[in-house]
Amino acid sequence: MLNTIEQKFHYKVDELRPFLGGLTPRFPMAEVYSLDFNNNCMWQSEGMLLVCNNLVVQIKDTLTLIDTEKKFRDIFTPIDNEQEAVSYVAYLTRTYPKYDIDKQFRYRVYTSNFPSTYAKRINGGFEVLLHDKKVFGCGPHPNFYKIFNVTKDGQIKLFQTVKMFEDPKEDALCVD
Repeated sequence: MLNTIEQKFHYKVDELRPFLGGLTPRFPMAEVYSLDFNNNCMWQSEGMLLVCNNLVVQIKDTLTLIDTEKKFRDIFTPIDNEQEAVSYVAYLTRTYPKYDIDKQFRYRVYTSNFPSTYAKRINGGFEVLLHDKKVFGCGPHPNFYKIFNVTKDGQIKLFQTVKMFEDPKEDALCVD
């Protein structure tokens, strides 16, 4: 599948993030990237090296490039359970699940709790808590949790963003 992706779509295959395993239907899939921006991109990387990032899934015997949010939604909705909600929202918002966050004494703390990722059913869909971090640029590099609402048909709304902490060890860190 990997060589075929590179030949058919001219993308390089990247490491698949484990949280994508909650998507249904379950298809063999690969995260892919290219330095070529002549096509659609699900998202572009940040930093000095700009790359176009997409997803390829194998549906029956056909490789399908998912390079728009509409294609993603058409394949991976409806969202019927909590695992799907986490995977779906994390991929489209470029956030990630995180559990059992360890508070370090050195952290500058901005909130009293460090909640783990969750998804729970609400009217018309799910509430999902995921994590994010300011990675690129110069420090500080704050860590956040974000609460989203996602409908069964895949419409996502950011409900709340909470700055949790910063690590002073990263204050002088510049990431490109």
